[in-house]
Amino acid sequence: MLRLSSSLRFALIITMAFVVSTWLATYVAVSIQSKELKQRLFQDTEYLARTLANNLSNHGVIALKKQIDDQMSFNQDGSILIRFWDKQSNSVYGTLPLATPFSGPTVINIPYLQSSTENEENDGIYYAYGIDMPNGKIVVARSGRWVTDTQELFSQSLMAGLGCAMVVIAMIAFLLTQKGARRLANIDSVLKLIASGDLSARCQISGASKDELHIVAIRINSTLDKLEGSISNLQQVSMDIAHDLRRPLTRLRLRLEQVLQNNGTNQPIEDEISHSIVELDQLSATFDAILHLAQIESGSQHVVLEPIDISALCYDIYETFEPVFEDSGRRLKLSCSTSIITINANYSLLQQAIVNLLENALRHTPPGSNTLLSLQQETDIISIIVSDDGPGIPKHERENVLKRFYQLDESRTSDSTGLGLSLVSAIIHRHEAELRLLDNEPGLCVQLIFSSSPY
Repeated sequence: MLRLSSSLRFALIITMAFVVSTWLATYVAVSIQSKELKQRLFQDTEYLARTLANNLSNHGVIALKKQIDDQMSFNQDGSILIRFWDKQSNSVYGTLPLATPFSGPTVINIPYLQSSTENEENDGIYYAYGIDMPNGKIVVARSGRWVTDTQELFSQSLMAGLGCAMVVIAMIAFLLTQKGARRLANIDSVLKLIASGDLSARCQISGASKDELHIVAIRINSTLDKLEGSISNLQQVSMDIAHDLRRPLTRLRLRLEQVLQNNGTNQPIEDEISHSIVELDQLSATFDAILHLAQIESGSQHVVLEPIDISALCYDIYETFEPVFEDSGRRLKLSCSTSIITINANYSLLQQAIVNLLENALRHTPPGSNTLLSLQQETDIISIIVSDDGPGIPKHERENVLKRFYQLDESRTSDSTGLGLSLVSAIIHRHEAELRLLDNEPGLCVQLIFSSSPY
């Protein structure tokens, strides 16, 4: 069975639709033209009949018969036929072979006047008009052949022109569908490459065309960019996990080996087991942070945003962490208005973001450092700021520290998981807010910028 391509099927459908619409348009046009021509022919016949009637009224029967003779001498082809019924002499005169007169317009058929060949011009159809006079009746008939010829010529011309247009439409439809088919084939080949594992494949984008396929190709490329980025991040996370968990696992193994050795000499093993538990707790915390981060970034964790008093939240966190900073030899200060400041946020997630920033300040600033938790409001913009006077983050590293497991070289000796700022960034992104890392000169200034909500 012959299988037509989609482009050829579309071209055939367009062509058939054009053929049908063309046939209907031609039929309507010819019908309207035929009606108009017949109406004009009746008007001309009526005009000639009334002219003869006026001549009869004004000049009598002899003048009428002379006018009929003159008219017939000019129309020897039989295109005009006239018949006069004289009431006074009870006789008929003229060339119209009609036995019974009538009044008004009528179409009559005179079979024996039909042309014997197609080259002759009479089809036996006449458009007649009759007038009843006091002294007689007049009927004038005109041949309808020129109406038929005009209809045929009009139909042939129209069909020839529309036929050429149909061919052109079919060619244009085919070319356009071929172009669309090539673009669909490109999209199909890209999807096949993606399915085979080539994530670098992209759809071709045509700058000249801005149709639906252009939009689809752009969206497919955008989706593929995100997919490639996600898979790249996943691969990077896998490598980072392997790298960052190797060290605590190695330490845990060495401690367990030490336990075995000490156990053989009856030495106490409580300290070794305690250190091993600490190492396991750190591993568990790392995996918990990875899972939490993945849930926030993927959207699988349902986040309910509701109006919360951000000034009260900052004050509660300050009350919790101020003694912790003091015990570590550092100072935590609060700069926050006592009035109610409301934003749409998730209380738990926002609390976790601020806590992570304060824990980073505790972990990465030396004793004697100062950390400031402040809240600022400017018109409809609200900023939560955590700033310190520690070593800070170099400008060229500020984008990198938002990645999972990324740590500055001087931070790798600490017990940090490398997920703190990544988690903060994910939380802020879910709130459609903005995270900025700035230079505090000295130290680091982290700004969380929200739009205020109506209270």
